[in-house]
Amino acid sequence: MSTRPLKPSGKLNDGKIPVRERLTLGEEWQSYQAAIFANLPDVSIVQRIETKRAFFAGARSLLKLQMGNLDAEHEPTELDLRYMDALDGELRAFVLQLETEAEVRAAHEDAVRAL
Repeated sequence: MSTRPLKPSGKLNDGKIPVRERLTLGEEWQSYQAAIFANLPDVSIVQRIETKRAFFAGARSLLKLQMGNLDAEHEPTELDLRYMDALDGELRAFVLQLETEAEVRAAHEDAVRAL
């Protein structure tokens, strides 16, 4: 299974991405774990299992938020799109926080090695 994100190559059926080109949660997990555990060779199996549980629990929570807060209309409304944008903003902020923490940790490790 590839750990690189798939890029849609074309649009079908009212601009929707073809099903075969959408990432599954399992594929996204593989990509995520490859990125976060790449420089952590001593991570225990328990930590890997708990991280995977948290990953999928977060995905489930996001889906519940999305589905529970959509308007009852068949097509997405402007409110739905704004809500999705807000969730996207939250997730992007979280990724930025993780990246910042990783940079701080790396700088600290570099400083310790320099002693």
